[in-house]
Amino acid sequence: MKIFLLFVYIFTFSVFGQQSNNNNVPYNTASFQKGLPEEIPFKMDKATYARIECKGFYKSIFIVCKDTTQFLDKLFISVVFLDSTFSFNSLNKDHISDDTLRSTINLTTKEEDELHPLNLNVSANRTVKYNWGFKGNYSISPSVAKEYELKPGAKFPNFKLKGNTGYVQTKKFIGKVLVINWWATSCIPCIEEIPGLNKLVDRYNNVVFLSVLDGDPQGLSEFLKQHEFNYIHTYSNKEILEAFGGIYPRNIIIDKFGKIAHNERGGSKNTYVELDSVIQRLIN
Repeated sequence: MKIFLLFVYIFTFSVFGQQSNNNNVPYNTASFQKGLPEEIPFKMDKATYARIECKGFYKSIFIVCKDTTQFLDKLFISVVFLDSTFSFNSLNKDHISDDTLRSTINLTTKEEDELHPLNLNVSANRTVKYNWGFKGNYSISPSVAKEYELKPGAKFPNFKLKGNTGYVQTKKFIGKVLVINWWATSCIPCIEEIPGLNKLVDRYNNVVFLSVLDGDPQGLSEFLKQHEFNYIHTYSNKEILEAFGGIYPRNIIIDKFGKIAHNERGGSKNTYVELDSVIQRLIN
């Protein structure tokens, strides 16, 4: 089963600590059960879990304790997406005492929408109180805080990128299919997919292939001495980093009208096969 990365950002404030003087703050309560849910195909003899209600954004969210003899020290969060792929990560601790752990987490959906924070208060008596939100705006159900802007069908924004021979503006390629690869020289999946990406460059001379490196020109120069990568090379800036995020690789295809036709995180030796299918559809 393919496991996806989960974006987890931890805030420095303690949400349930702030709420302690407000009895009107809504929250749900869940109890831990022995074993593991069927959605998590691991073997853990001493595990227990609690289910967090997530109202259609995910198939399930679980708080898992791997070892009940060290309950608050062995907690994990597992998000099961609607397609049954899942993540499994250590539960970060905002605050921990002898009988309570508090954690505030931002989750991103498979569509890359950011939800309002999930606030957890896990007690040593094997219960968890939780809600969603912040700064006095709390709910027992999740909701979108920020919708991802680079979804297929959306207009691709214009970025001005520095390259080896000057600046490149993405809007200049309207009228052609544009294929963008967001990567880093330290990213193993990025490197694995490059030979396949080169095949696409060889196959389509009427398509623009643009790499955006999250790194410096010197690092790219050293990399290209050992790895052939035949895209046009440009470098990241603040706007690109905010739009694309810190997960590599990402492959985006923009159609001739400047709209996003494909946007996918993750890479492998066979990434080019899916990209090839999209390109064929757009040029025919």
